[in-house]
Amino acid sequence: MKISQFLTPVLLGLLLVAQSAPVPAQSPYDGNEATRQGSGDAGLDRAVAEVERRTGGRVLSARRVQRDGRPAYRIKLLTRDGHVRVIWQDASGR
Repeated sequence: MKISQFLTPVLLGLLLVAQSAPVPAQSPYDGNEATRQGSGDAGLDRAVAEVERRTGGRVLSARRVQRDGRPAYRIKLLTRDGHVRVIWQDASGR
């Protein structure tokens, strides 16, 4: 058996394993006030901090939207167990 016949399947297997490894998502809301890329919306930043504190997850994205005719925050979260959830919070200040 030639060495190239042996190495080709091994290298392909390593390549497949390397590609399937999870890569942590980068969040603009990393919890560090010095590096936080704030939205310019203090209410949204507070909602993000509250969701991170309450769930222990990492916010992937957050934005202010209209939901059922009312202002709301749509916060996409990566949970500690690796699931992605969308959390809605009222943005009207009530």
